[in-house]
Amino acid sequence: VAIDGKPIVRQAQLKHALGPRYAGETVRVEVERGKERKRLSFDVKLAATIEPYAHPFLGVLPETFSLEPSKNGILIRYVYPDSPAQQAGVKPGDRLIRIGDQPTPTLDRALEALMAFEPGATVSIEWRRGEAVGKARIKLAALPESVPNDLPPRAKPGATQDAEAPTGIVEVDIPEEPNDCWALVPETYRAGIPHGVLIWLAHTDESWDEASWKTTWGPVARAHRLIVVAPQPAEEGRWSPTEAAFLEKIVDELARTYEIDRHRVVVGGRQSGAALAWITAFRARQTFRGVVMLNGFPPRGGNLPANEPNQRLAVFLLQVPGSRLSRIGQSMAEALRKARYPVTERDVGGTFDEKTRRAVGEWIEVLPRF
Repeated sequence: VAIDGKPIVRQAQLKHALGPRYAGETVRVEVERGKERKRLSFDVKLAATIEPYAHPFLGVLPETFSLEPSKNGILIRYVYPDSPAQQAGVKPGDRLIRIGDQPTPTLDRALEALMAFEPGATVSIEWRRGEAVGKARIKLAALPESVPNDLPPRAKPGATQDAEAPTGIVEVDIPEEPNDCWALVPETYRAGIPHGVLIWLAHTDESWDEASWKTTWGPVARAHRLIVVAPQPAEEGRWSPTEAAFLEKIVDELARTYEIDRHRVVVGGRQSGAALAWITAFRARQTFRGVVMLNGFPPRGGNLPANEPNQRLAVFLLQVPGSRLSRIGQSMAEALRKARYPVTERDVGGTFDEKTRRAVGEWIEVLPRF
């Protein structure tokens, strides 16, 4: 609440107070702690560098068939082998009801509770199994990069309504933008069942074809409850970095009509499309939870933003082994891991085939893990 006696209300004030200082200097920090808002003061020696933030991992994948808060807690779909949750005795079908002193009626609340911790920290958890309540103190791990190959089927939601929104190939019209855009909404979509979003940016040598889009992406959209979007560049033959804002608007436009699972919103692309996907994901981390790079790499000259506790972003790198782009991808993966972003890598052939598209869907499926 104060630095050297100067009140701190906003983050900008904190940055302004620390901006003129140098590493090794000592400042007086005042904080308020607990529900009683007890005020404490400390002398703090400023560090030269800050270790990158890494998101902690409890070891569970929640069910996401509803976004509504539940007093019964978060239903656990899958428990990662050898994770802190498994070691504590948590099982699929249990309901997580508390992390630390914070109740967890929604996934958002669970992630907020975890933001106060880093890998290696110890935290108490509570879960419900039937009428019984389990409790344990666990040591948090770091977010995994691999995708489990033994995920159980999703739990069947309760009674749902038939789709009240268009399915199939749907035009996404944003009046202030010149771009054409189409979305594939699976015919299995039902009102009230959240769907993730994958915005896929083709390389500029590819042309849009409705029948091909339905054939290639339909199975992935149905299997993983995804709306798969095909934006087109405003200028034929090239993507512009300024179109990142247009891509973010797509998600908001879809949310007007469809129930969107905000924890599974991803932008990806091939080659030139991958470069714009990277720009978009890092500019709008409040919207996107993942970025997929197929034989592409970021624009030159940009600095990698710091990993943020409240903006989870994962990266999926798809590269042709032995190629020049693959070598660049290896360097990119090293930089991302150094900054503590979770990175999944996969070697692919020269084509974006069914197996690779299925891998993308499976990767998006587990993004809500925590």
